[in-house]
Amino acid sequence: MTLEEKAAQMVCVWREKANKLVDADGVFDFQKAKVAFKKGHAPGQVGRPSDAGRGKNPRGMAELTNAIQKFFLENTRLGIPVVFHEECLHGHAAIGGTSFTITGIASVPQSGNPPDAYIPLATAQSVGQASASARLIFSNP
Repeated sequence: MTLEEKAAQMVCVWREKANKLVDADGVFDFQKAKVAFKKGHAPGQVGRPSDAGRGKNPRGMAELTNAIQKFFLENTRLGIPVVFHEECLHGHAAIGGTSFTITGIASVPQSGNPPDAYIPLATAQSVGQASASARLIFSNP
């Protein structure tokens, strides 16, 4: 790995997605990406793909991120996958995506504190590999 490739791996494409990765409709633009990354150095991350997706549903977001990933795998010397990250802590940030409430669903008393001091306790289990969203099972042992 060259020094330039190492430096590129530390870059996150976030606010520049419209200029470098997608067209006006939020669809991956191969030609735009080819020009922006003409040296063949992939960024390490693509941040918040949903804000470039222009209101895509979960399938549309998967198609967008798959197209971006395929581009970097096939059009860079090392083919290192990029990491996508979203601004969501408990679900998928897309129209029609599932968002799960975490705080206060299940709580247990925190040892040594007054009875009204609770800490959230949630255990999630994914059910069904082919399901579009995970079903969460919360437990309080």
